[in-house]
Amino acid sequence: MHPADIQAALKKAGLTQKAVAEEYGCSVFHVHRIIHEQKGSEPLMKFICQKIGKGIYEVFPDFCLKKYRKKAA
Repeated sequence: MHPADIQAALKKAGLTQKAVAEEYGCSVFHVHRIIHEQKGSEPLMKFICQKIGKGIYEVFPDFCLKKYRKKAA
């Protein structure tokens, strides 16, 4: 998903990046980096996906592809 789509999905769920960060126990910067750069903590990615009701392959496909390629090599 494009970062704007993730942001919209969070907003639709009644959440902000700050709320996600507080609930997860990390910084807003960390949440922002996951959404915009799609790099970082896989558990946080999964947490964001859970909050918006979508699977990690749908929300962060590039991350999942890179992970799969590393395992295949």
